Amino acid sequence: MIRPLIPLALAITLALLAGCQESASETSRDVAEARVEAAESNDDAREDAARDMSDAGSELAEARQDYREAEGDAHEDLNESESEAMVAAAHARYDVMHTAAQGRHKVAMERCDGMRRGEERDACETEADGVLAVSESEAEQARDQALLAASRNR
Repeated sequence: MIRPLIPLALAITLALLAGCQESASETSRDVAEARVEAAESNDDAREDAARDMSDAGSELAEARQDYREAEGDAHEDLNESESEAMVAAAHARYDVMHTAAQGRHKVAMERCDGMRRGEERDACETEADGVLAVSESEAEQARDQALLAASRNR
């Protein structure tokens, strides 16, 4: 997931080090590319999350069947599988939220690259970083709440 971002991060770093200002068309192209890459990353994260949740759902269905066949020990297995499914879902949702936040940040930073150096650009970058921090915090909080619910399920 990080590997596709490395060339873009390198390109941005080189542009910043060179001290050059992008033209409006370059900024527009970079923003469009960042949007496409962010959308692709989001799609990949959603596919991974759907696969993880589907796998967890399949395991849960198997555990429920075991429960019907042998109530005693299967009850523990069911609780454990439910907790594991809850944990898998919590991590999958976190991955999607985190990937989306990173994509939005990347797009915002590309917009900032089109601005002249100075207060306006600094404010743009500060705002983008702040939005990223809040989004990541919200993703972590949602994940942690879901993990707490999973631990109570055991």
